[in-house]
Amino acid sequence: MGIAYIKLKIKLFILVVTVYTAVGILGEIILGFLLPKEYFGLYPAIGFFYLIMGLILTYTLDRYRKTHPDKLMNVFMTVKMIKFVFTIIFLILYVTHEPEIKMQFSISLMCNYFIYSLIEMYIYYLYNKKITQNGNNTKDATKQ
Repeated sequence: MGIAYIKLKIKLFILVVTVYTAVGILGEIILGFLLPKEYFGLYPAIGFFYLIMGLILTYTLDRYRKTHPDKLMNVFMTVKMIKFVFTIIFLILYVTHEPEIKMQFSISLMCNYFIYSLIEMYIYYLYNKKITQNGNNTKDATKQ
């Protein structure tokens, strides 16, 4: 594994954390200052949830890119489906625990789901483009 590849993985990790944190802070500002009636105390839990899911997605896709690059799109779609299922489970658990803010939480969670999904697709597109340009998208390239 080359130094350039390790630097790319570190840059990807920093990009995911930075973008997710920025989106979370922006959502916090919008709800906290512009729509204070819609704000609820555990709003930051949504951003943290998606940050963890984004890091898992990044790790999983990178791992499968090394071992099965021909099945990468299938893995991507499977991970996205698993993320959606975890989002629904998170929604159900939170709404049953805090029923008085059911509507605000549901709308915020689903808006964040779509925002983070778009961000993940774009970040993964950039990552895959960079890997393909470097010629590292095969099983043999990972054995260097």
